[in-house]
Amino acid sequence: MILQGRKFSVFSRWLSRVLAIKKSVTLVELLIAIAIVGIISLGLTFMLTQGLKVWTGGTARTDIVDRGRIALERLSRELRQAERFTVTTWTANNIKFNVVLGGTTYIVEYKLANNSLLRSEKTSAEASDDFISLANYVNNLTFTYYNKIGSTPASANEIRTVRVNLVMDMPQPEQDVILTSEIQLRNFYTSGE
Repeated sequence: MILQGRKFSVFSRWLSRVLAIKKSVTLVELLIAIAIVGIISLGLTFMLTQGLKVWTGGTARTDIVDRGRIALERLSRELRQAERFTVTTWTANNIKFNVVLGGTTYIVEYKLANNSLLRSEKTSAEASDDFISLANYVNNLTFTYYNKIGSTPASANEIRTVRVNLVMDMPQPEQDVILTSEIQLRNFYTSGE
């Protein structure tokens, strides 16, 4: 205990001598301190800015993929759960089909235009096509059609499975996301059935 008290008193005497000698700060020391604080502040600002960019990019990526996934799920659900339907247009980038729901026939069309997945729904062929955008940043939309034995159908009446590939265009081109859904048509209707 005596030694500890003695060490403390030695330290306090030394500290009081240092403070007595150096009562003020020179301009050079002040400028050096400001420069050091500035360099540390710049480093912290850079780190926080980079972190914010990564977070913003991740949020944008998640948002783009979520919108594409929701649009693909809607298309799949409409094809899968219709009471009965007939495919009228079936190209690699466009599908148009008639759906009967609750006794009402709807003409539904999905297509890609201006990097957007578009959907149109109308109750008569004469009505205008009012397309709504389901997902933006779509790089490619591909429909592949199969008959009941898994080969390419000769006519729309033979389609039993539709595979949809949706390529979402990410901010970094090498990171595009491909969403795929394979839809088994349950209630396909042809005039002969």
